[in-house]
Amino acid sequence: MMTATPTVELSIAEPIRRGVTMSIRHAAHLVIVLSLLAAALTSCKHYWGKPGATAEQFNRDSTECAKEASSTSTVGYVRSENIYKGCMRARGWARDQKMDPPGEGWFRGIENWD
Repeated sequence: MMTATPTVELSIAEPIRRGVTMSIRHAAHLVIVLSLLAAALTSCKHYWGKPGATAEQFNRDSTECAKEASSTSTVGYVRSENIYKGCMRARGWARDQKMDPPGEGWFRGIENWD
């Protein structure tokens, strides 16, 4: 009497199918992560901060720097932006991108350039 031996059929397509499925799954995760990152970055805005500074100090410095930037005889919007930012940095302010709202100690200046 003959006993049947189990046969195992190996399909070459099976590992390939699994690989494609994993690739699609990884691609979908990547798209989701990149979408979330893009959404987070678009909600970020630039703010000015200076350790220990108050809103009153920021408003004074921002106003004075805006006057300095607008009173330049050089024509050009970009030039005015650079003068304003340079003036603020010279007064000890740092400009950084923060989530909105930024938290205490960060203030929104003239940011029409963003």
